[in-house]
Amino acid sequence: MTIRAQGSFSANSVEAVRTASKQGLGLAMLTYWDIQQEIREGSLRQIDFADALPEQLSITAVLPTRQRVPHRVRLFVDRLEAELQKHNAGSTGTASSTNEPA
Repeated sequence: MTIRAQGSFSANSVEAVRTASKQGLGLAMLTYWDIQQEIREGSLRQIDFADALPEQLSITAVLPTRQRVPHRVRLFVDRLEAELQKHNAGSTGTASSTNEPA
């Protein structure tokens, strides 16, 4: 089955996407964490599109500078980077934990 998504709705708020989806405006790609209550209540349904997920997802950690980052934040970003690299060993993407110019 092929589904071609068409539409112009765009939002950077989970609440806006969740509300639009509940109002029948289309499909939403949200985490289970964000909609678990709606799934339990039956106001939203989970659809398994495992074969249709993007091959790569981009995760970006935006940090002001290395000198101003609290140690616990640096530890979290470094751990996140290591875990992502471990699980995406065959990935052609790159990961970087800093946004500083070289």
